[in-house]
Amino acid sequence: MLLGISHMQAQDKRDYLWFSASNTDSSPGNETILFDFNDPLVTVEKGTSVLQYDRNNAMICDREGNLLFYSNGCAVADRLHRIMPEGDSINAGEFFDIAWEGDCDNGFPGRQDIIALPDPADSQGYYLITKLPEFTPEGEVKQRTIQYSYIDLSMNDGYGDVSVKNEIILDSITFSVSCLNAIEHTNKEDYWILQPAEDSKVYTFLMDTSGISLRYIQEVSPAVDFVNASDGTSTFSTDGKLYAFNTNLQGIFLFDFDRETGLLSNQRIYPLSSEFGLIAIEFSPSSQFIYASLTDSLYQVDLWEEDIEDAAVLIDTWDGSFSPFPPFSATFSILKLAPDCRIYIAPGSSSKVYHFINKPDEKGLACDFRQRGLELPWISPLGNFPNYPRFRVDEEEKCDPSITSMFGQPVYYERVLDVYPNPVSDQLSINLPEAQSGLLMLFDVTGKIFYEQKVFEDLKQLDTSTFPSGMYFLEFIPEKNRDLVIYTAKVVVE
Repeated sequence: MLLGISHMQAQDKRDYLWFSASNTDSSPGNETILFDFNDPLVTVEKGTSVLQYDRNNAMICDREGNLLFYSNGCAVADRLHRIMPEGDSINAGEFFDIAWEGDCDNGFPGRQDIIALPDPADSQGYYLITKLPEFTPEGEVKQRTIQYSYIDLSMNDGYGDVSVKNEIILDSITFSVSCLNAIEHTNKEDYWILQPAEDSKVYTFLMDTSGISLRYIQEVSPAVDFVNASDGTSTFSTDGKLYAFNTNLQGIFLFDFDRETGLLSNQRIYPLSSEFGLIAIEFSPSSQFIYASLTDSLYQVDLWEEDIEDAAVLIDTWDGSFSPFPPFSATFSILKLAPDCRIYIAPGSSSKVYHFINKPDEKGLACDFRQRGLELPWISPLGNFPNYPRFRVDEEEKCDPSITSMFGQPVYYERVLDVYPNPVSDQLSINLPEAQSGLLMLFDVTGKIFYEQKVFEDLKQLDTSTFPSGMYFLEFIPEKNRDLVIYTAKVVVE
């Protein structure tokens, strides 16, 4: 019995800390949102970071969930929030000097262009893989170089030093913006690193005890349009058997992936598009579903559905709200599966809210999507999440559902409020939940309240004849709200 216990291993917590969403009103690097999945009672709180982020964001913790270091693409900070020795000038070059004016305050643009990985040859060593933005002769910005910097945590009294900086792995290839990802080899030591490119190929690198080397260049057909399409994201399934990336015009490219050989196979395409295009994708914990954000809509794609044309189900559309006012829109952008088994969704631009999918392994609307489910303490300029590799691939539990609350306070679930007629020009009828009193509010897209009253009846008549024409949001909050529900409706006044 004691022998069995000695071989038990606690859950891998190397991705249990997330920095996200800098405070626009603070000095550079003073405040950020900290997702701390080590604490099952308080997941999201204010954090301190010496760096701010455009979008690129990489972190790494030890197996117990303690922060080791983090990066925004142009600097590396230690766990005490200090720039490491030689930790500046990551990705230094013409783009940084001209476009960023030599200033690392906000980090580099892009969604998945950096990632931190443990060195298979040294338990105190880590590779920070980055892609270098470069100007073409035509004045375009392309990423034609993958390089690495090396962080040695045995140096600087155990806080780390950048011992190698901007070492080229492969250049002269026009890689896609974003979509840099990695996953552990079946030997549980090495890592596969995958990166699509504009030549419609996926470049596969192996990181082992001898370093990082290019192993495969695999064709994708039909051709991937990374030239006319904006950047997407890439992701591995939680069991490591599937790999996917997307473009905004063509949809989701899905492959089987062999973690032993590093080879892709069985390509299929799930077409998804909207006026704004497909922005990002993420797998559910069971790997049955892929969720796709299209700026104004959120889809669930069932990979167990035999007919690809029937696989995608619309989960919700953007409710048109602003947070807290225009142009701070709460649309859908980056998705990230968290250690608490939820998928978090950051807006595409400045906002004071995040969204999340509470039960991503449930089919259709049962996934319990909560639009505007998390309210931030301040406006964030650009939502982002760390680009971690997929950990816990070989563990039975891919995530920890016992982590139950965000911000240390309740999160409310939205239900539809029945209203008619809609559009309306005079009297709006509102069917309130039976036998519930509560607060009824109507406000416009700027957040201005046009009506607020405590109500007791089941049916409420609201005179809208004096309201300016436009879109309004109606909310009913029950007085005895044991189920943590808010009833909402969009109303158009003509």
